[in-house]
Amino acid sequence: MTLNFQGVLSNPEKQEILVAIRSAWIDGMSMPPYLQRRLEISRSPVADVNFAHSLFRIHPLIHSFLEKRNHTPFFIWADYDTRKERKISLETGLVIDVLKQYALERTHAVSANEPTLIFIHVDLIPRIHTLSGLADRRKSLDTTFLAYGTQTTITSHFSPFQVIYPAGGILTFTAACLLKNPFQVVRKLREVALHPLWCAYIIPPVLGLAIQQFYGDKDPLKEYDKGNFPFESLLESIENGELALMRSPKPDINHASWIEEQMESLFRNRRDILEYCLSNLGLALVEDILQDLSTLHIQPIIMASYRRFVVLADDTELKFSERFKRKGFECIPVQQVNSLDLVYPTN
Repeated sequence: MTLNFQGVLSNPEKQEILVAIRSAWIDGMSMPPYLQRRLEISRSPVADVNFAHSLFRIHPLIHSFLEKRNHTPFFIWADYDTRKERKISLETGLVIDVLKQYALERTHAVSANEPTLIFIHVDLIPRIHTLSGLADRRKSLDTTFLAYGTQTTITSHFSPFQVIYPAGGILTFTAACLLKNPFQVVRKLREVALHPLWCAYIIPPVLGLAIQQFYGDKDPLKEYDKGNFPFESLLESIENGELALMRSPKPDINHASWIEEQMESLFRNRRDILEYCLSNLGLALVEDILQDLSTLHIQPIIMASYRRFVVLADDTELKFSERFKRKGFECIPVQQVNSLDLVYPTN
């Protein structure tokens, strides 16, 4: 199938209508009547498809992908109020017009066991964790996620139409898991470091608390200076860049200061890393990890590169696994991780 990308509307007309639509979104006003009539008159199926292609700038690779997935069920995740969020409603209608041309079959109920295309408007990304079964869908490659919609201040880094959560994933772990399973954690980190589709990171309080609990009343820095430090290989992994030591940027943070902090991390030696982690201790570490992943998994660069978000936990922390799952993440014991399904997904 070949689509005509030229369109029925002339470019000036398209631009005029698009400007009016965007003005209506920004000002909360109705579209001028004369443009509304012109848009309605021109809304033939061909005009709809071509206007949508102009708006979303669908990449040829995605066009080819959709052609090959004909008769695959697609699901529009419409978690919004059509009366209040008119921009989402309008762009969703345009996307449906486009998808009809690919002989895709729309479904209003998503099966977790069947190949499905799930379309999500970019303005709904911050609440994507409410999508039913998100963690399980990420575990299986049967589901393809696509984001659509024009840019806003929040989603300015998204393309108007792109695949998200493609493959691979991000691994992190709790302090208790590190304390009780240090060799297994380090071995898993090395597996992940060798794979191009996976990466691992740790938030500073997790490493700081694990080391503090290991030494009890002793000063970890003094013990480090004595040599034969049990966490040396972990500090080495951070220093070498195999394990990222970072926090995700919060929505209200100054991005320049966050970038500056990440740059400082690149110049810390192992002792500096240890001191930094010990100075960033927290109490509710499970909550810290949950909040950090909640921010991380909706970062545009992360969504474009990784699929699964896995937390390795101690057996005593598995009571929190449902909390992680409700947010779209996996929380599992390190013993349960099979290198084939974590690093090289068999499906």
